[in-house]
Amino acid sequence: MAGVSTIDIARKLGLSRNTISKALNDSSEVTPKTKKLIIETAIEMGYKRISRKEFYESREPDRNRDICLLVHEREMEIRYWNKILRGVEEYLTARKYRIVLAILTEAEAENDRLPPTLENSTVAGIITVGNYSEEYYRRLQATGIPLVTIDTAAAIKSSHLLCDTVMTCNHSTVYDITEHLIQNGYRKIVFAGNPNGCRSVRERWNGYREAMLTYGLEISEEYKIFRDIDIKAMESLEGYFEEPFELPEALVCANDDIANKIWSALKAKGIRIPGDLAISGFDNYDTGTEDTNILTSVDYNIAELGKLAARQVIYRIQNPEASFVLVRLAANVLFRRSTERTEMKSYK
Repeated sequence: MAGVSTIDIARKLGLSRNTISKALNDSSEVTPKTKKLIIETAIEMGYKRISRKEFYESREPDRNRDICLLVHEREMEIRYWNKILRGVEEYLTARKYRIVLAILTEAEAENDRLPPTLENSTVAGIITVGNYSEEYYRRLQATGIPLVTIDTAAAIKSSHLLCDTVMTCNHSTVYDITEHLIQNGYRKIVFAGNPNGCRSVRERWNGYREAMLTYGLEISEEYKIFRDIDIKAMESLEGYFEEPFELPEALVCANDDIANKIWSALKAKGIRIPGDLAISGFDNYDTGTEDTNILTSVDYNIAELGKLAARQVIYRIQNPEASFVLVRLAANVLFRRSTERTEMKSYK
Protein backbone atom coordinates (compact mmCIF):
# COMPACT_ATOMS: atom_id res chain seq x y z
CA MET A 1 0.00 0.00 0.00
CA ALA A 2 1.32 3.43 -0.93
CA GLY A 3 2.24 5.78 1.89
CA VAL A 4 0.15 8.78 2.91
CA SER A 5 1.08 11.92 0.98
CA THR A 6 0.53 15.63 1.58
CA ILE A 7 -2.11 15.44 -1.16
CA ASP A 8 -4.07 12.92 0.92
CA ILE A 9 -3.87 15.16 3.97
CA ALA A 10 -4.90 18.19 1.91
CA ARG A 11 -7.94 16.37 0.54
CA LYS A 12 -9.02 15.19 3.99
CA LEU A 13 -8.80 18.69 5.49
CA GLY A 14 -9.93 20.65 2.43
CA LEU A 15 -6.72 22.68 2.41
CA SER A 16 -4.14 23.31 -0.29
CA ARG A 17 -1.11 21.05 -0.61
CA ASN A 18 1.04 24.17 -0.23
CA THR A 19 -0.46 24.88 3.21
CA ILE A 20 0.04 21.26 4.30
CA SER A 21 3.69 21.35 3.19
CA LYS A 22 4.34 24.63 5.00
CA ALA A 23 2.77 23.34 8.22
CA LEU A 24 4.79 20.14 8.16
CA ASN A 25 7.93 22.23 7.64
CA ASP A 26 6.98 24.46 10.61
CA SER A 27 6.50 27.58 8.49
CA SER A 28 5.45 30.76 10.31
CA GLU A 29 3.05 31.46 7.44
CA VAL A 30 0.58 28.91 8.89
CA THR A 31 -1.30 29.78 12.09
CA PRO A 32 -0.53 27.66 15.19
CA LYS A 33 -4.14 26.37 15.27
CA THR A 34 -4.05 25.22 11.62
CA LYS A 35 -0.55 23.81 12.03
CA LYS A 36 -1.66 21.76 15.06
CA LEU A 37 -4.65 20.38 13.14
CA ILE A 38 -2.49 19.42 10.15
CA ILE A 39 0.19 17.73 12.23
CA GLU A 40 -2.37 15.77 14.29
CA THR A 41 -4.16 14.66 11.11
CA ALA A 42 -0.86 13.64 9.49
CA ILE A 43 0.05 11.49 12.51
CA GLU A 44 -3.44 9.99 12.59
CA MET A 45 -3.24 9.09 8.89
CA GLY A 46 0.22 7.55 9.26
CA TYR A 47 2.10 10.19 7.26
CA LYS A 48 5.83 9.53 7.05
CA ARG A 49 8.17 12.42 6.23
CA ILE A 50 10.56 11.58 3.39
CA SER A 51 13.22 13.62 1.65
CA ARG A 52 12.43 15.35 -1.63
CA LYS A 53 14.97 13.09 -3.35
CA GLU A 54 13.21 9.98 -1.98
CA PHE A 55 9.85 11.46 -2.97
CA TYR A 56 10.82 11.93 -6.60
CA GLU A 57 12.51 8.54 -6.75
CA SER A 58 9.32 6.91 -5.42
CA ARG A 59 7.03 8.51 -7.99
CA GLU A 60 6.22 7.05 -11.38
CA PRO A 61 9.20 8.02 -13.60
CA ASP A 62 7.06 9.27 -16.49
CA ARG A 63 5.03 11.56 -14.26
CA ASN A 64 7.71 13.34 -12.26
CA ARG A 65 9.58 14.42 -15.40
CA ASP A 66 6.70 16.47 -16.79
CA ILE A 67 6.83 20.28 -16.79
CA CYS A 68 3.64 22.14 -17.68
CA LEU A 69 4.06 25.11 -20.02
CA LEU A 70 0.94 27.21 -19.40
CA VAL A 71 0.08 29.70 -22.14
CA HIS A 72 -2.92 32.01 -22.39
CA GLU A 73 -4.65 31.57 -25.75
CA ARG A 74 -4.09 35.24 -26.60
CA GLU A 75 -0.32 34.75 -26.30
CA MET A 76 -0.38 32.18 -29.10
CA GLU A 77 -0.84 35.05 -31.55
CA ILE A 78 2.25 36.89 -30.33
CA ARG A 79 5.34 36.28 -32.38
CA TYR A 80 7.84 35.53 -29.64
CA TRP A 81 5.84 32.58 -28.29
CA ASN A 82 7.49 30.05 -30.65
CA LYS A 83 10.95 31.20 -29.62
CA ILE A 84 10.06 30.84 -25.94
CA LEU A 85 8.76 27.33 -26.57
CA ARG A 86 11.94 26.40 -28.44
CA GLY A 87 14.12 27.57 -25.56
CA VAL A 88 12.08 25.75 -22.89
CA GLU A 89 11.95 22.56 -24.94
CA GLU A 90 15.67 22.55 -25.74
CA TYR A 91 16.68 22.94 -22.10
CA LEU A 92 14.21 20.44 -20.65
CA THR A 93 14.60 17.66 -23.21
CA ALA A 94 18.38 17.75 -22.77
CA ARG A 95 17.74 16.92 -19.10
CA LYS A 96 15.17 14.19 -19.77
CA TYR A 97 12.14 16.31 -18.85
CA ARG A 98 9.00 16.52 -20.99
CA ILE A 99 6.76 19.49 -21.79
CA VAL A 100 3.04 19.26 -21.12
CA LEU A 101 1.39 22.13 -22.98
CA ALA A 102 -1.70 23.71 -21.38
CA ILE A 103 -3.66 26.40 -23.25
CA LEU A 104 -5.66 28.68 -20.97
CA THR A 105 -8.88 30.08 -22.43
CA GLU A 106 -10.18 33.57 -21.70
CA ALA A 107 -13.12 32.10 -19.77
CA GLU A 108 -10.81 30.00 -17.60
CA ALA A 109 -8.60 33.01 -16.87
CA GLU A 110 -11.54 35.26 -15.96
CA ASN A 111 -12.93 32.64 -13.56
CA ASP A 112 -9.54 31.69 -12.10
CA ARG A 113 -9.94 28.12 -13.34
CA LEU A 114 -7.08 25.81 -14.16
CA PRO A 115 -7.15 24.33 -17.68
CA PRO A 116 -8.15 20.63 -17.81
CA THR A 117 -4.57 19.64 -18.64
CA LEU A 118 -3.42 21.00 -15.28
CA GLU A 119 -6.50 20.46 -13.10
CA ASN A 120 -5.86 16.77 -12.50
CA SER A 121 -2.18 16.72 -13.33
CA THR A 122 0.76 15.67 -11.19
CA VAL A 123 3.39 17.61 -13.14
CA ALA A 124 6.65 18.42 -11.39
CA GLY A 125 6.64 22.13 -12.27
CA ILE A 126 4.81 24.92 -14.09
CA ILE A 127 6.16 27.63 -16.40
CA THR A 128 3.74 30.38 -17.45
CA VAL A 129 3.98 32.62 -20.49
CA GLY A 130 2.03 35.87 -20.58
CA ASN A 131 0.14 38.00 -18.11
CA TYR A 132 -2.29 36.69 -15.51
CA SER A 133 -4.05 38.27 -12.55
CA GLU A 134 -2.57 38.10 -9.08
CA GLU A 135 -5.56 35.95 -8.09
CA TYR A 136 -4.71 33.47 -10.83
CA TYR A 137 -1.10 33.21 -9.69
CA ARG A 138 -2.35 32.46 -6.21
CA ARG A 139 -4.59 29.78 -7.70
CA LEU A 140 -1.53 28.23 -9.33
CA GLN A 141 0.45 28.51 -6.09
CA ALA A 142 -2.32 26.69 -4.22
CA THR A 143 -1.51 23.57 -6.24
CA GLY A 144 1.81 23.38 -4.40
CA ILE A 145 3.61 22.82 -7.71
CA PRO A 146 6.86 24.79 -8.28
CA LEU A 147 6.04 27.82 -10.46
CA VAL A 148 8.11 30.10 -12.71
CA THR A 149 6.74 32.95 -14.85
CA ILE A 150 8.21 34.40 -18.03
CA ASP A 151 8.06 38.15 -18.62
CA THR A 152 5.76 39.13 -15.80
CA ALA A 153 5.98 39.21 -12.03
CA ALA A 154 2.29 39.36 -11.11
CA ALA A 155 2.48 42.42 -8.86
CA ILE A 156 2.62 45.02 -11.64
CA LYS A 157 3.06 48.18 -9.57
CA SER A 158 5.37 46.88 -6.85
CA SER A 159 8.56 44.90 -6.43
CA HIS A 160 6.71 42.08 -4.68
CA LEU A 161 7.27 38.65 -6.21
CA LEU A 162 4.67 35.90 -5.96
CA CYS A 163 6.96 33.35 -7.58
CA ASP A 164 10.20 33.00 -9.52
CA THR A 165 10.23 35.24 -12.59
CA VAL A 166 12.42 35.55 -15.69
CA MET A 167 12.46 38.86 -17.60
CA THR A 168 14.70 40.93 -19.82
CA CYS A 169 16.05 44.42 -19.03
CA ASN A 170 12.99 46.56 -19.69
CA HIS A 171 13.53 49.76 -17.72
CA SER A 172 17.12 50.63 -18.65
CA THR A 173 16.76 49.91 -22.36
CA VAL A 174 13.66 52.06 -22.82
CA TYR A 175 15.27 54.79 -20.72
CA ASP A 176 18.20 54.74 -23.18
CA ILE A 177 15.87 54.93 -26.20
CA THR A 178 13.98 57.88 -24.71
CA GLU A 179 17.20 59.63 -23.76
CA HIS A 180 18.52 59.07 -27.29
CA LEU A 181 15.43 60.75 -28.73
CA ILE A 182 15.77 63.68 -26.32
CA GLN A 183 19.43 64.13 -27.15
CA ASN A 184 18.49 64.12 -30.83
CA GLY A 185 16.25 67.12 -30.19
CA TYR A 186 12.83 65.45 -29.78
CA ARG A 187 10.62 66.94 -27.07
CA LYS A 188 7.03 65.80 -27.62
CA ILE A 189 7.66 62.10 -26.98
CA VAL A 190 4.77 59.71 -26.30
CA PHE A 191 4.69 56.15 -24.93
CA ALA A 192 2.53 53.67 -26.90
CA GLY A 193 1.34 50.69 -24.84
CA ASN A 194 -0.75 49.98 -21.76
CA PRO A 195 1.49 50.21 -18.65
CA ASN A 196 -1.17 48.46 -16.56
CA GLY A 197 -1.32 45.41 -18.81
CA CYS A 198 1.69 43.45 -17.55
CA ARG A 199 4.86 43.88 -15.52
CA SER A 200 7.24 44.07 -18.49
CA VAL A 201 5.31 46.91 -20.15
CA ARG A 202 5.04 48.67 -16.79
CA GLU A 203 8.83 48.58 -16.47
CA ARG A 204 9.22 49.95 -20.01
CA TRP A 205 6.77 52.75 -19.21
CA ASN A 206 8.77 53.56 -16.06
CA GLY A 207 11.99 53.73 -18.10
CA TYR A 208 10.35 56.18 -20.52
CA ARG A 209 8.83 58.19 -17.65
CA GLU A 210 12.11 58.45 -15.75
CA ALA A 211 13.95 59.76 -18.81
CA MET A 212 11.26 62.35 -19.48
CA LEU A 213 11.29 63.55 -15.87
CA THR A 214 15.09 63.55 -15.72
CA TYR A 215 15.20 65.96 -18.65
CA GLY A 216 12.28 68.05 -17.36
CA LEU A 217 9.91 67.12 -20.19
CA GLU A 218 6.13 66.92 -19.93
CA ILE A 219 4.30 63.60 -20.23
CA SER A 220 1.30 64.86 -22.14
CA GLU A 221 -2.21 63.44 -21.66
CA GLU A 222 -3.07 64.75 -25.12
CA TYR A 223 -2.05 61.45 -26.70
CA LYS A 224 -3.50 59.13 -24.05
CA ILE A 225 -4.97 56.94 -26.81
CA PHE A 226 -1.49 55.57 -27.44
CA ARG A 227 -1.20 54.41 -23.81
CA ASP A 228 -4.57 52.66 -24.02
CA ILE A 229 -3.64 50.90 -27.22
CA ASP A 230 -4.69 47.30 -27.77
CA ILE A 231 -2.80 45.57 -30.57
CA LYS A 232 -5.88 43.45 -31.27
CA ALA A 233 -8.11 46.48 -31.73
CA MET A 234 -6.11 48.60 -34.10
CA GLU A 235 -9.31 49.68 -35.86
CA SER A 236 -9.85 52.22 -33.10
CA LEU A 237 -6.40 53.68 -33.73
CA GLU A 238 -7.02 53.87 -37.45
CA GLY A 239 -10.28 55.62 -36.70
CA TYR A 240 -8.37 58.12 -34.60
CA PHE A 241 -6.16 58.91 -37.54
CA GLU A 242 -9.28 59.72 -39.57
CA GLU A 243 -9.87 62.74 -37.35
CA PRO A 244 -7.89 66.01 -37.52
CA PHE A 245 -4.86 65.53 -35.31
CA GLU A 246 -1.36 66.69 -34.57
CA LEU A 247 1.33 64.07 -34.37
CA PRO A 248 3.74 63.90 -31.45
CA GLU A 249 7.37 64.13 -32.49
CA ALA A 250 8.23 60.59 -31.42
CA LEU A 251 6.61 57.36 -30.24
CA VAL A 252 8.29 54.95 -27.83
CA CYS A 253 6.35 51.71 -28.36
CA ALA A 254 6.07 48.92 -25.80
CA ASN A 255 6.92 46.30 -28.42
CA ASP A 256 7.52 45.79 -32.13
CA ASP A 257 3.97 44.60 -32.77
CA ILE A 258 2.59 47.95 -31.64
CA ALA A 259 5.31 49.87 -33.50
CA ASN A 260 4.73 48.01 -36.77
CA LYS A 261 0.95 48.35 -36.65
CA ILE A 262 1.13 52.07 -35.90
CA TRP A 263 3.72 52.42 -38.66
CA SER A 264 1.40 50.67 -41.12
CA ALA A 265 -1.58 52.84 -40.17
CA LEU A 266 0.45 56.04 -40.48
CA LYS A 267 2.08 55.00 -43.74
CA ALA A 268 -1.42 54.61 -45.23
CA LYS A 269 -1.96 58.29 -44.37
CA GLY A 270 1.20 59.33 -46.16
CA ILE A 271 3.13 60.01 -42.97
CA ARG A 272 6.87 59.41 -43.25
CA ILE A 273 9.07 57.76 -40.66
CA PRO A 274 11.36 59.28 -39.55
CA GLY A 275 10.58 62.30 -41.71
CA ASP A 276 7.33 63.18 -39.92
CA LEU A 277 7.59 60.98 -36.83
CA ALA A 278 10.28 59.02 -34.99
CA ILE A 279 9.32 55.59 -33.65
CA SER A 280 10.92 52.75 -31.68
CA GLY A 281 9.89 49.23 -30.70
CA PHE A 282 11.01 46.38 -28.46
CA ASP A 283 11.85 42.70 -29.25
CA ASN A 284 13.66 43.24 -32.58
CA TYR A 285 11.35 41.04 -34.64
CA ASP A 286 12.39 40.22 -38.18
CA THR A 287 9.25 40.88 -40.23
CA GLY A 288 11.08 40.43 -43.50
CA THR A 289 10.20 43.98 -44.54
CA GLU A 290 12.25 47.12 -45.07
CA ASP A 291 10.74 48.57 -41.88
CA THR A 292 12.55 45.93 -39.78
CA ASN A 293 15.92 47.20 -40.94
CA ILE A 294 15.24 50.80 -39.94
CA LEU A 295 13.19 50.36 -36.74
CA THR A 296 15.07 51.18 -33.53
CA SER A 297 14.38 48.29 -31.16
CA VAL A 298 15.62 46.28 -28.19
CA ASP A 299 17.32 43.01 -29.04
CA TYR A 300 17.60 40.08 -26.66
CA ASN A 301 17.68 36.30 -27.01
CA ILE A 302 14.00 35.37 -26.61
CA ALA A 303 14.72 31.64 -26.69
CA GLU A 304 17.19 32.21 -23.84
CA LEU A 305 14.28 33.48 -21.71
CA GLY A 306 12.70 30.07 -22.15
CA LYS A 307 15.94 28.33 -21.19
CA LEU A 308 16.35 30.45 -18.08
CA ALA A 309 12.77 29.70 -17.03
CA ALA A 310 13.32 25.97 -17.55
CA ARG A 311 16.53 26.09 -15.53
CA GLN A 312 14.79 27.99 -12.74
CA VAL A 313 11.82 25.62 -12.50
CA ILE A 314 14.20 22.65 -12.10
CA TYR A 315 16.09 24.59 -9.41
CA ARG A 316 12.76 25.34 -7.67
CA ILE A 317 11.79 21.65 -7.76
CA GLN A 318 15.07 20.76 -6.10
CA ASN A 319 15.06 23.74 -3.68
CA PRO A 320 11.42 24.36 -2.69
CA GLU A 321 12.25 26.52 0.34
CA ALA A 322 14.59 28.96 -1.46
CA SER A 323 13.53 32.61 -1.73
CA PHE A 324 11.80 33.73 -4.92
CA VAL A 325 14.11 35.38 -7.45
CA LEU A 326 13.79 37.71 -10.42
CA VAL A 327 16.25 36.64 -13.14
CA ARG A 328 17.22 39.28 -15.72
CA LEU A 329 18.38 38.55 -19.26
CA ALA A 330 20.74 41.07 -20.85
CA ALA A 331 19.46 43.16 -23.77
CA ASN A 332 20.88 45.67 -26.26
CA VAL A 333 19.34 48.72 -27.92
CA LEU A 334 19.76 48.75 -31.69
CA PHE A 335 19.59 52.39 -32.74
CA ARG A 336 18.42 52.62 -36.34
CA ARG A 337 17.12 55.20 -38.78
CA SER A 338 13.56 55.36 -37.36
CA THR A 339 14.77 57.52 -34.45
CA GLU A 340 17.14 59.79 -36.32
CA ARG A 341 16.46 63.51 -36.20
CA THR A 342 14.99 65.04 -39.35
CA GLU A 343 12.94 68.14 -40.06
CA MET A 344 9.49 67.67 -38.54
CA LYS A 345 6.11 68.89 -39.71
CA SER A 346 2.67 68.83 -38.07
CA TYR A 347 -0.51 67.31 -39.47
CA LYS A 348 -3.83 68.95 -38.61
